[in-house]
Amino acid sequence: MRRGRTTRLALTAALAVLCLAAFACGKGGFVDPGPDPARVRVQIHFVEDRSRFDQFDDTTPYTRWDWGLYLLQEGRMLPLRPADNQNLKVIMGPVLKRDTVFLTPPGRHHLRLLVDGYVGLREGRSYTPITVSGIKKDYEVDLKPGQEILIKAGGAKK
Repeated sequence: MRRGRTTRLALTAALAVLCLAAFACGKGGFVDPGPDPARVRVQIHFVEDRSRFDQFDDTTPYTRWDWGLYLLQEGRMLPLRPADNQNLKVIMGPVLKRDTVFLTPPGRHHLRLLVDGYVGLREGRSYTPITVSGIKKDYEVDLKPGQEILIKAGGAKK
């Protein structure tokens, strides 16, 4: 009995740590842009493409989109904060169209734009994500304080 209680307490503590880490990543954890940040405006327009998969039908849920602009530094991918604090994760719908400004520290940087559109297909009791659109594109930039540059990606016509 005592062993089961100890195991439950350990699992509860581990879950609490994971929840705090997820909360920190979801609500914060962005790169500090400094007192006079540069601005990277990202305009994207993507449409789901389900034509490659035969398992889609009218009951398949909408595409979910996760996207963001990241600073690559010392082998890590660090998220940049949108100036308007908009949500960048689990956006539902067949189209993702955004015009977002990210705050970036001035200087020479390697940036990465990631866009992932996916659908969760049911397999028994679980879901498997299937990618239906997206990109991974890198940019080398040299930004001055207060400068704004534009990145466009996607080019969907829908």
